[in-house]
Amino acid sequence: GVSGFTDVKCREKDPEIFFASQASDEAKEAIATSVSCADKIGCAALAMVNNEPFAILGGLLPADRKEIARSIPALRQAKKMRRKPATQD
Repeated sequence: GVSGFTDVKCREKDPEIFFASQASDEAKEAIATSVSCADKIGCAALAMVNNEPFAILGGLLPADRKEIARSIPALRQAKKMRRKPATQD
C-alpha cells in the first residue's frame, strides 16, 4: 500500500502488478484497481511530484503522468527546485 493513504485499493493486490509492463494483463488490473480507488488523485499527484519512473499509480502509466506533468507549471517548477544542489552556508 501507499504510505499515508487511508483507503487504498492497492493493499488488496500483489504489489508486482503496479510494476508490470504497460501492455500486460497485470497492468490493466493495476489501472482498474487504481481508477476505482478513493485515493487515486493523491496517489497520482504524489507519483508526479516524486517523478516515479516505473509504477502504475493513480490509474496512470508513467508516460501518462509525464505528459500531464509537462502541462502543469507548478510541477515543472517543483522538479526544477529538487534538482538544484544545496548551497553551503
